[in-house]
Amino acid sequence: VVPARYLAECEYDASKPRYSCEGVYQCIARQVRAGVEFVVKSKTAVVHVGPAPPLGIRVTDLPVVPEPKKRVLWTKYRSIHGCFVLGILRGNVIVRYSNLDTYVGP
Repeated sequence: VVPARYLAECEYDASKPRYSCEGVYQCIARQVRAGVEFVVKSKTAVVHVGPAPPLGIRVTDLPVVPEPKKRVLWTKYRSIHGCFVLGILRGNVIVRYSNLDTYVGP
């Protein structure tokens, strides 16, 4: 049984549920079918708000994930057609890459 002082501190408002206060609660469902009223009541529940029990919490550090290093994925040449002068490409060339891309130009 909830002491009277707890119930006296609660401000009763019939238009809203009283979840924020201690007290005795009961759910009542009413339904009317063909002029007959059916009523179902739940068991009463006593709500008493007291201090929270101390909780033992185990804390572990999260590992620091290193930032991924930027790396360049160089494309591989499949074929190069052009004019070489002393080992250097000169003029217009056609370059075909291994991913089937093609470059045509100077």
